[in-house]
Amino acid sequence: MPNPHLTYCPACGTPGLEYIQKQFHCPACHLELFFNPGTAVCAIILNPQGRLLVTIRAHEPKQGTWDLPGGFVDPGETAEHAIRREIREELSVELQNITYLCSAANSHYHYKGITYQTTDLAFIGTIQYPERIEAKDDVQDYKWVALEDIDLAVFGFDSMRQIVTHYMTTLSG
Repeated sequence: MPNPHLTYCPACGTPGLEYIQKQFHCPACHLELFFNPGTAVCAIILNPQGRLLVTIRAHEPKQGTWDLPGGFVDPGETAEHAIRREIREELSVELQNITYLCSAANSHYHYKGITYQTTDLAFIGTIQYPERIEAKDDVQDYKWVALEDIDLAVFGFDSMRQIVTHYMTTLSG
């Protein structure tokens, strides 16, 4: 269940919402309230030496673990716009030459007592001046890691492990 504290119908105010499969149902007004996954984006970025850009999470959830740079897609925003905005906000550089890579499900994004489910869309991109990167926003720090030195266990989210594994097994050579 996405939120056990949601007990009142947001349409009619009646208590007693029922969670059935993937939706809440109001027995009074018959509202069906769906909790579809949120959309998030991330980027695979390599430097000229072929090292992967890995960020260190500055905040919970999973503070201090490895991540790929990215974040949530805002309402009314395309995934392509979101990944460019997130890279700018987190690293102060412009993402270029983006290409869609794959997606992964994240069903364990625990934040302030609520478990969110996301669909993480991964892109491959480049940055023109990697030496200008600055860790900002949700990024505590960053590092360039050789592909052979990637430790998947250090990534905080299974979806990021899946995306990195997909990249390494299908595209990295």
